[in-house]
Amino acid sequence: FGVLRLVFASLVLVTHAFPLSGRGDDPMSVWTQGQDSLAGIAVGSFFAISGYLVTRSAMSGGVVRFAWFRALRIFPAFWACLVVTAFLIGPMLWALDGRGMGSYFSFGSASPFGYIYKNITLVINQYGIWNLLQATTPYGRTTGLSILNGSLWTLIYEFRCYLIVAALLLVGVITRRRVVVPLLTAGLWLVQLVHQVLPGVAARLPSGLSDPQAVWLTLVFLLAACIALYADDLPMNDWLGASAAVVWLGTLLMGGYQVVGLVMLPYLVLWL
Repeated sequence: FGVLRLVFASLVLVTHAFPLSGRGDDPMSVWTQGQDSLAGIAVGSFFAISGYLVTRSAMSGGVVRFAWFRALRIFPAFWACLVVTAFLIGPMLWALDGRGMGSYFSFGSASPFGYIYKNITLVINQYGIWNLLQATTPYGRTTGLSILNGSLWTLIYEFRCYLIVAALLLVGVITRRRVVVPLLTAGLWLVQLVHQVLPGVAARLPSGLSDPQAVWLTLVFLLAACIALYADDLPMNDWLGASAAVVWLGTLLMGGYQVVGLVMLPYLVLWL
């Protein structure tokens, strides 16, 4: 899992390098006709790993212990990241622009203090600080935005998946009624299908289900959760792994990835 995470993190860096350097989308977006990018595949793979490991963790303890360890897993490092960005990286960039620290550490809608306060709950409401990187980088000049760490947006979706598992654990689904999880997953797959076929209808769905990012990331997470719950019954072998890889790659290149290929992704990642 550590090796896979390193590979997936590297794919995110590769994808981000293209727009950050003013070169547009990564080649994977072109090859897949806009279905997904290297970063999208990597993020989905992260959610597959997380869905499997987090569900296995939930199966071995109570809800309080589970919630405590999930909070420790995500919040301390996230808060440290915000502080380092606001009070170390930001001042360094500000000084490199030849500006005084007094103006940097002032209060305003885009201040470093707001960067921490507005983002502290994992929902990213402020991506930049003042106008840092806005006029000095290709991406900033193209978008007109100050963005210091664009990758943070996925964390709130992952934490909400933790909350789903915690709720299922609390009502006894994880330990006694595991069949509910594949039923929920099938229902979410239908919502994903609606997003692909009838996006106008999907936009009118209740909050959460109308967010395409929330739907597909949670779908991958729950698919991996199903594998965790039925690990003793589900075969994990090279023939099925190779078949999943063929279907996954075929839909990426020929279409249908967001409906069929995503279903293959968790099995493929865990087989790897």
